[in-house]
Amino acid sequence: MEDHDSCPVCFENFVMPKLLPCKHTFCLRCLKDYCDQQKTVSNKLTATDKDSNNAMDKSAIICPLCRNMCTIPKKGFQDLFTNYFVQISKPSKICEICVQENISTYCTTCFKYKCKVCFRQYDHRKKTSGKTEVTEDDRPNPRLPFHLMFIDGIRTEYICELTKTFQLDVPPNEKGKRWIYSVVASKKGGAYVLPQTVPFVLKFGSNTDLLGKIRTPDPCTCIIELKNGDLLGIFRRSRLILRYVCGGWSHFATTLDYFPYGLAELSDSKIVVCGPSAFPSGDIKEDEIYGIVRMYSESGDALGEIEKKDKENSFLSPSLAVSNKRSKTFAISDQKRLCVTIYHENGDELTTYNGGTSMFNLPMNLFGLQPQGIFQPIEMCCSQAGNFFISCTDGTLHVLDQYGKIMGVALTNCPDGFGTLTDVAVDIDGNIWCSNSEFGTIKLFRHVRYKNHLKSGFILP
Repeated sequence: MEDHDSCPVCFENFVMPKLLPCKHTFCLRCLKDYCDQQKTVSNKLTATDKDSNNAMDKSAIICPLCRNMCTIPKKGFQDLFTNYFVQISKPSKICEICVQENISTYCTTCFKYKCKVCFRQYDHRKKTSGKTEVTEDDRPNPRLPFHLMFIDGIRTEYICELTKTFQLDVPPNEKGKRWIYSVVASKKGGAYVLPQTVPFVLKFGSNTDLLGKIRTPDPCTCIIELKNGDLLGIFRRSRLILRYVCGGWSHFATTLDYFPYGLAELSDSKIVVCGPSAFPSGDIKEDEIYGIVRMYSESGDALGEIEKKDKENSFLSPSLAVSNKRSKTFAISDQKRLCVTIYHENGDELTTYNGGTSMFNLPMNLFGLQPQGIFQPIEMCCSQAGNFFISCTDGTLHVLDQYGKIMGVALTNCPDGFGTLTDVAVDIDGNIWCSNSEFGTIKLFRHVRYKNHLKSGFILP
């Protein structure tokens, strides 16, 4: 019997080591991948040469080391003997799906360590013909959070299902966290991901494969893809906005009087940038704090500032900017005012959405209770259909139409919803990208069904 310290296929410590009849040991996943590869090669050979005898027995596998033919048990590789005499890789103590709960089992189909909740909810085991398959319509709908029941105008509950989960392969910071600054959808499919600890912009495809990396001079905190294909990125620490074109970064604008947090491109190629004002060191009074929303030309020249109608409710900390080029509108999120304001591209203020906070406080205050459902926007994006998506601390996504009117709320059966520290992006394929900014985890959701509360027309996201 072999006593290797690592698997001969993946060269890592063994995970579920299985012993072939020839006495060679391999990871369970490596055996399955190798067998699938053998079948693919065999099918190609038989397709090119009909008289060939290269067709491989489906119940056997050629050992990657000794090349002997080994029989596969009827129930698959998991029925082979487990070799406990080799060095086995110690699994992470955290579930690979939710990255929060302690693991309880190892799925032999998707090869992930899972907690009890995730294993029960996303069970990939093959179903036998004798069992009844559960359809999407049979699954229970997630419940609308209590505080959202007081919001007038919610017409639709968009039920979303988790399709993929992965964690960024980046080093943690000094506190052991893998922070993600932002996730932004790409016009060519997939999304850009901005990690905190590496000076790169990561480009992922819709299948979550890493397609490329773009080196940055400093950590990039926000990025957008322009109509001409260039990238425009914010470097908050340096108060710079840089343009990426032809493989290099060039100067676009310097923001000396404020810290740039969010930016968006309008239909006429103008750029909107927002952020809190930058004060010199010293004590700052509360009434002196304000935010800036500034318009720039395509070449980076400052054109003027956007102001609110009500001067008493001027911007305090505008941190997010999202544009809707179809309706020529854009949204600004103020994390101190706890609201999202919709503007026309000409600068006219259209409406302000506060998540129904005032409606919710009234019934709670009648009972002398502290409100727990205060609207706190974390991240925003705009879908291909022209709807604004706003991620909130309650784990839901508020869906607004192009002019800021509430259409509905997106819900999911995941234990933590879409997440509590969630960036959100909707790509051209309809995938909803949500990231747990603290743990470096990214989840992909799909809209699968809806509950409509009013028989009127609406646009699905």
